[in-house]
Amino acid sequence: SLEDSERTLWLATGAGLTQLRPPVLKLLCSSDGWLGRAVGTVCPDPDGGLWVGTLGAGVYFYDGKRFRRYWDTEPGPTQDIRAILKDRTGRLWVGTQGGLRYLDGDIFVDANATVQMPALVYALHEARDGTLWVGTENGVVLRHPDGRWSRTGQDLERPDVRAIAESP
Repeated sequence: SLEDSERTLWLATGAGLTQLRPPVLKLLCSSDGWLGRAVGTVCPDPDGGLWVGTLGAGVYFYDGKRFRRYWDTEPGPTQDIRAILKDRTGRLWVGTQGGLRYLDGDIFVDANATVQMPALVYALHEARDGTLWVGTENGVVLRHPDGRWSRTGQDLERPDVRAIAESP
């Protein structure tokens, strides 16, 4: 769940995307019905609107009126969206069951080749210093503000990192 700047609470559910503006609870659905898939994650766009990640039907953008689907040219695990983040430079990052991707125009680009990225990406977080933290099935991958990549946490007893938060 996530609360946006208008104090709307967004819930990603097996039935789709739910909007809660107390006291109204409203189920929203794309015109294609998310292709029968569950909504797995949501991310507000700083410029307005909402990014929606599904578990098998890719990424959608909701502008407040309608949904637009961004289809990845690579079928399969890259359509299973686990995390979405729009960073301070405006780049949209997507964590999938097939690794890390980013949106360049209308095309998703594979970021896995740059670093040995584990296949399953669970979490994305941009730190105050601009570092992108990527929680994976095998530790954390970091993209530093200068573009360098590094890895940490593979030696954890259970290295699957499913959420990342930075203390205030």
